[in-house]
Amino acid sequence: MSSIKLSERISIWNDLHYVPESFFIYRTGLSWHFTPQVVGTAGYAFLNTSPIVDGLLARSEHRPWGQLVFNFKIGEAAQFNHRVRYDYRIRQSVLAGEILDGEWVANHRLRFMSSLRFPLVGRSLGNYKPFFSINNEILFNFGKNIIWNYFDQNRSWINFGYQIPNATFQLGYMLRWVQGSTPGNVTYYHTALFWVTHVIDSRKHKPLKEPENELLHREP
Repeated sequence: MSSIKLSERISIWNDLHYVPESFFIYRTGLSWHFTPQVVGTAGYAFLNTSPIVDGLLARSEHRPWGQLVFNFKIGEAAQFNHRVRYDYRIRQSVLAGEILDGEWVANHRLRFMSSLRFPLVGRSLGNYKPFFSINNEILFNFGKNIIWNYFDQNRSWINFGYQIPNATFQLGYMLRWVQGSTPGNVTYYHTALFWVTHVIDSRKHKPLKEPENELLHREP
């Protein structure tokens, strides 16, 4: 994940993720920093997802998206982040595990994520300090193609992280439980994760000495 700072108010959001045999996504967007605590982003994402054909993730998805992120302190040490994200998912149709050429299906999705971070050393977050985070995100579907499966999935994860100037590294575990194609059919995924977040400041006249927390401590 990266953030390119263009001005005091504007930055470019990028993130890229790959989960073997599950999905690949590249997401980009333009962010507007209303305040240091509130940031809005709008953009586009491209995905490849299962089924797998000839060893490759074969189902394409186009995803316009937007979000609001709220970021503030709790006491002297903890940092709380809350994010509301909207996805418009345009996906190739699949029937009995086969992709239907030229046929697409679309639906809307809302995502609500909360994250709480604590320093593991000292009493505050900052450069050259490890931290611990607890996170949860719940996702809901809606639209004319959604009949019963309004609940999409829930993601819970814990991370151990380390921050250096302009970058953070996070290692953790995620539990996802995903609604299947029939009522009551839920699949559980246990996932080890490694995330890198990097901040680039393109402003030659104002180097980024102390990156904002929302730029360094983001979740996909």
